[in-house]
Amino acid sequence: MISSEQITHAFESATRQLRESDEYRELVSGRAGAEAAREFLRNVFRTHFLSAHIVALCFASLPSGAAALLKENLMEEMGRSEHEKPHSTLLLEMARGVGFSQSEMDGLIADARQRIALSCAGRVPAATLRELCLAVLLETMSFEFMLSRCASEIATALTERYRFDRSALQWFALHSEVDVRHAEEGVTVIRDYLAFHRISDALFEQVAAAALDDRLFVRHYFPPKSRQGIRTRTT
Repeated sequence: MISSEQITHAFESATRQLRESDEYRELVSGRAGAEAAREFLRNVFRTHFLSAHIVALCFASLPSGAAALLKENLMEEMGRSEHEKPHSTLLLEMARGVGFSQSEMDGLIADARQRIALSCAGRVPAATLRELCLAVLLETMSFEFMLSRCASEIATALTERYRFDRSALQWFALHSEVDVRHAEEGVTVIRDYLAFHRISDALFEQVAAAALDDRLFVRHYFPPKSRQGIRTRTT
């Protein structure tokens, strides 16, 4: 059976690809420019605003012992009380705090919904639902692993290099703290998923190679369309 170390190695490799990318290095060094930093925040919003829906799919696909860990993750995404806000609310506060207008925020919400719609409409290289859900689970947990390593560095750069108000960046602060635990739990969840669905090592490696493909995080946070838009707005 696939070991915890193998899963962790896959997540570390995907995270390293982000940290070694030109786009990430420019952002955290302050060389990216103010508009590029704002576009990065737009893409963070688009990527994560509907994360609770994605975690819910993962939860539905794993009716076993580790489901309790996914349920806890889902409850945190959705918000437990006024003192523990939904993560989507933190993203709205971020967008408002860095100066996006209500019209821009409405557009970002529409973009996030469109991403889900396009993902559901696209053809997937999966023979069964268990493989599709494994791919979704791997991508979801890989983001939490990456954020536990990168969110603090990103927030520091956004505050010190681009002068965004730190109070607007609570989403990053939360994920730099909470996702350390989630990242560890994610490995447990994945191993439980593999055992419950009797997924072979070869099938895991095949799905993981597709789900954690080259530049996974760069594609979400620094898509080519965004870079083209930045050039248009700055010329």
